[in-house]
Amino acid sequence: IFLFSFSFLFSDGYCGLRFTLQEGLCQIIKYEGVANLWRGLTPTLLMTVPGVTMYFTLYEQIQKYYDLPLLSGAFARTITVLTTSPLEMLRTYLQSKRNVQGVREVTTSLIQKRGILGLWSGMGPTLMRDVPFSAIYWGVLERFRTQFRSQNNNDMNFSTTFLAGALAGTAASIAVTPADVVKTRLQSNIDFVGADGVETTKVPTSLEITRSLWKTEGFTGFFRGVGARVFRVAPACALMISSYELCKFEMQKYIIRAK
Repeated sequence: IFLFSFSFLFSDGYCGLRFTLQEGLCQIIKYEGVANLWRGLTPTLLMTVPGVTMYFTLYEQIQKYYDLPLLSGAFARTITVLTTSPLEMLRTYLQSKRNVQGVREVTTSLIQKRGILGLWSGMGPTLMRDVPFSAIYWGVLERFRTQFRSQNNNDMNFSTTFLAGALAGTAASIAVTPADVVKTRLQSNIDFVGADGVETTKVPTSLEITRSLWKTEGFTGFFRGVGARVFRVAPACALMISSYELCKFEMQKYIIRAK
């Protein structure tokens, strides 16, 4: 959870400001305390627990029948994003603002300004980020799994699964960082300041965000926070896949013993 909050600070800045990793971390601890590194915890938990469960279950079932990791990962992520997008919106907004109120108040404010469909704001760039990410992640992961199994007599222990997950997560996170930056810019502000510097309450499109980003920050702006993103995604992917495989292995042993 901490890594989710930490990486967010550098993909769009903190309260409209731009920091390095060390500067951003120090600013939050200095002015708001360590506890605020876990800001947005509630929607993150509500999104992550059912989202990860749905995601891994869908991937396993699709992969079982078709054995196409890229397509299986992409389809599983598409369904998950469509389901959890409102919670992703709330999490991003809560983590981008200082002195914001609770989840209920933020939800009410968003609906009043953007309508009920506003809770799905940023779903387009979220799909552009997560679907390719999942395709790349599972494609690279399954390749590493095959290679590691061939070198270890078809055995994949916790450490090798962890390493494969970290490597796959690193490759995928770097590749989709531009889409993540656009998504974060779109979701982190109810009001939008365009490339012309004029603030408006009109909901911006992904294209408008992209143009504004290109005009104000150039190519490098699309990779803002890539280091923090890899710092969060690589260990998160490694922990999730290795923990999932470990739990699945233990459950399978339990079922066999029960029979």
